[in-house]
This record gives sequence, structure tokens and C-alpha cells, in this order.
Amino acid sequence: FLEENSIIVYEDDRIDKSMLYYTEDGDTITIDRAPTVVINVNGVPRMVRTNAQTVGEVLEEMDDKIGEDYKLEGVTEDDKVTDNSVIVIHLPKEIITSRQIDVAYETEYIEEPSMLVGQEKVVQEGVNGKSIITLKETYIDDEVVSSEEMNSEVITEPVKAIVKKGTSYGNNDSIDVSSLS
Repeated sequence: FLEENSIIVYEDDRIDKSMLYYTEDGDTITIDRAPTVVINVNGVPRMVRTNAQTVGEVLEEMDDKIGEDYKLEGVTEDDKVTDNSVIVIHLPKEIITSRQIDVAYETEYIEEPSMLVGQEKVVQEGVNGKSIITLKETYIDDEVVSSEEMNSEVITEPVKAIVKKGTSYGNNDSIDVSSLS
């Protein structure tokens, strides 16, 4: 009867008779249509039929497609689902990026007794090194929600600065502090 009359029964629709039921004159067949819900995942809309009563139940049905790390927009998991409900879901996207960064040089101080206290002399200029880091960044929309360093490779080693630092107080290295009152 349903085929003869081009009546489509979708998987989530409920029908009060078996699909093998033979109809007779005067029979009534009741089809309880599952609501159509628009699920918008990262800007891509998709229509689904469901008997789920809440947004959370719809998400449970789609768990294999959307996973658990989603963000809902405009609805909560407790909201009721009605025909033509719209559920906006933002799924995380992982992006692998590489960046070149400076590796700061260190400064080594060498005490120099032939120089006065407070004097310094640069013996070797410091030079920053270069490193490439590879990051796995997780985005929801355009917002970074996590960042994990996957690899770091030094391209150029930093060159440390060497500075001589004076330690002498002049010709007389000893001072009588008792006369300084």
C-alpha cells in the first residue's frame, strides 16, 4: 500500500503496522514522522531525521562522527529537539605548524683582577641561535584551545657572550673600614 501510493517511511519514522501487514478496506495506518533536524558542523549543514528527544541524545547518535570534543553554539545538550531544530556544532581542527625561533645566548662573566670594580669588557659578542619547533595546534573556530610541541630541532647553536668583569679596587686592594665612620 505504501509503495503503491509513493509514501516514504524513513528509518526513524514510527509506523503502527508491520511493513509486512496486508491492508484491508477501512484500515488506518499511522505514521509518526521523526523530526528533521539540521546539524551544522563547522559551517556545513546536514539534515537528519531522529527520534531523539534532546540535543544530547542527537549527539549520542552521532558520536562516531563528531566525537566528544565539540562545542555547541546557541543550544545546550538538555534542549528539546523539534522539527527543523538547528544544532550548531564546532569540532576541533588540528593543524601542524613549524616555526623558526631564536635561541637566546648565555653570558659568561670572567673575573679580571687587572680591571677596576664596575668595569666590564666584552671579549666575545653573543649571538642568538636558531631552532625550528613543530607544534600541533588544536582550533575550535579560529581560537587555539591547545598547543603541543611535537619536535624541536636546533639549526644554529647560540654563541655565548664572554665579558671580563673588574674585581680590583685600585692600587690598594685592602680598605681599612675602621677609619670610615
